[in-house]
Amino acid sequence: MARVISYAEARSIIGSVASQKAFLFAQDEQRLPIDQAIGHISKTNLRSPTQTPVFDSATMHGYAVIAHQTTNANSNNPTLLRVLGHTTAGDMPLEVDDEVLGGCVPCVEIEVGSAFPVGRSTQAHFDGLIPVEHTRIVREGGEGNLVEARSPPLTSFHKRLAGSDFHKNDSILEKGNFVQPRHVMALASVGITDIPVARQVRVGVISVGSELVATTLPHQHDHRDQQPPLPHKIPDANGYYLTAALREMGVDGIYLGAVPSDAKVLTAFLRDLLAYNSYDVIIASEGAMSGRIEQIPRSIFALKGEVHFSHVLMSPDGATIFASLPAVDQADVARSAPNGFHASGVTATDRFISPPKTPGSTMQARMGGEVVFFGLPGAPISSAASFRFLVTPYIRCLRGMPVESAMLGKVVVARSPTTSLAFSPHNPVSAAAATELIARGNAQMDIFRHGNVMSGQVDVTVEISREQSPTKTNPFASSNCWVHIPRGHEGVGAGSLTWIYPFCSPRN
Repeated sequence: MARVISYAEARSIIGSVASQKAFLFAQDEQRLPIDQAIGHISKTNLRSPTQTPVFDSATMHGYAVIAHQTTNANSNNPTLLRVLGHTTAGDMPLEVDDEVLGGCVPCVEIEVGSAFPVGRSTQAHFDGLIPVEHTRIVREGGEGNLVEARSPPLTSFHKRLAGSDFHKNDSILEKGNFVQPRHVMALASVGITDIPVARQVRVGVISVGSELVATTLPHQHDHRDQQPPLPHKIPDANGYYLTAALREMGVDGIYLGAVPSDAKVLTAFLRDLLAYNSYDVIIASEGAMSGRIEQIPRSIFALKGEVHFSHVLMSPDGATIFASLPAVDQADVARSAPNGFHASGVTATDRFISPPKTPGSTMQARMGGEVVFFGLPGAPISSAASFRFLVTPYIRCLRGMPVESAMLGKVVVARSPTTSLAFSPHNPVSAAAATELIARGNAQMDIFRHGNVMSGQVDVTVEISREQSPTKTNPFASSNCWVHIPRGHEGVGAGSLTWIYPFCSPRN
């Protein structure tokens, strides 16, 4: 069952399996209100159905006029305006008399955002606006207000022209791209309220280990909800990290809890998931203390799954299993339910949760009846690296996204434990330090190390974290990127160029 392969081979296998499922995945779509579509992928090219603004509107408080009727207005020879109405934003365009009577030019007092009036006899829109600052009220009340204009309007000034933002059929978002808040603003502005999007990838996350206790944050306003940790247990860091990392990618990541190190229990738990839940991927991490993956292979074998590989030549620990699990018939599961967790002889306890039962047969049938499974190492940093460089590429390919490109950066050395000094232009590296390898490569393995990247005025620099223990989360929490040293490279030192990846895969 053991299949040890190179990182490049693992990526090739992952890409092949994902490509086979990507076509079926692409057939699933849903229509969502635009405010609920954030993080989803557009299933079509979204274009403006109309021009915006639809009508000319005022950008200043003033008087709307027909421009050619006021061309002679100046401070020495002001034009007299008769005010025929008042319009505000949201009003229907007023239809008013557009004839000059007794030397008085027709006008309408107009507020910011208002549509320009229409002439009753010519149906022409009033096309000019004279700001109130350029006028003087001559008469109020009685037979109507009269205003004196001391300058003519410019037809393109003080108004927002129709079609000056979006033209009809202008692109807003291309098919295959993520919907972001800026797109929602544009879509709403042209009257689009719901759009077709790809179904989100649904991933279930499990942690395996009798030493684990599922951690939940107590409500800040009520500390009575907080339970003391069980003796000799450790918090489940992996489950929460993997779920959070999935959600940061725009994936529907669901944390399912921790199960004990018992192959029968894990098999029953997975059988439940396969029968009653619609997951595209299931991720399980195991062996936080022992460093070995033992129960996961047994469960895959019991479920008649197909193992594509079981170990990748990468560091930190590449003990990652990639497999496909067949669909499970709900009727078979239901028949075994009276005997505990499907004949496992074990019932749910406070150490793990029973997976919720939601119909999943329809989606599994569309996806070829199989669910992809990743078994990750239990050490937190090893699990994070395997997720970033093995699970993430699978999800990107399943979504139809392009292969992710790395950023090239220059390695720098800190002269002080303070990380920020590594990026100071006044912190030169000694000749001795420049020749020393900061991170060593390997003839057989691809090496991944966490660090901190920063964009300077000239180039991109990265400081590789000094502490790289796969069990320590403190230095990882202070980092923001991964450094990749490909197989066969000696390593990197100060001034070396290296490949850099952000912790979260870009949404493009």
